[in-house]
Amino acid sequence: MFKIDFANIFCHTVPTLSTKLIGYFSIDGDSQYHADLSQLKYYIPPSDPDNVNFDLNINYMSTRHKPTSYIKLDNILRWIADNFHRIEKPLSAQEERCTHFYLIRGNIN
Repeated sequence: MFKIDFANIFCHTVPTLSTKLIGYFSIDGDSQYHADLSQLKYYIPPSDPDNVNFDLNINYMSTRHKPTSYIKLDNILRWIADNFHRIEKPLSAQEERCTHFYLIRGNIN
């Protein structure tokens, strides 16, 4: 069994991490890559939140469903190749940069 020293548990400084958007791309309805934010959508809340129609059958027949096949990493790799200058390591040894990718669809985290 081990002991936890609660008196000194928070004596070390916690590093401050920050997130910085360094790029973006969009995928349109035909699964085509675009190097812009052309497919960015915003949530607009209903004017009366107590009177919302949640009928999911409306427009069901005209809805375009996403393919169920495996989505490859081609698009993120294309963005990395096109924008490598934004993520390459700096020349200075004092400055450290570590790039992480976070995607909405959950392919890479």
